[in-house]
Amino acid sequence: MKYIQKNEEPIEFTEWKQKGFTKFKSLKGRLKREVKTALMIEQGYMLL
Repeated sequence: MKYIQKNEEPIEFTEWKQKGFTKFKSLKGRLKREVKTALMIEQGYMLL
């Protein structure tokens, strides 16, 4: 098992959640790509 050091989430994602959105599948376009990229970097590009 690999330890994952949690980073700050993208500010745009924080703002999106503050608007009341909570479902990942409602993310669209650039914001979704930014969140996915941040998660991939954070997890060291691990593949399941």
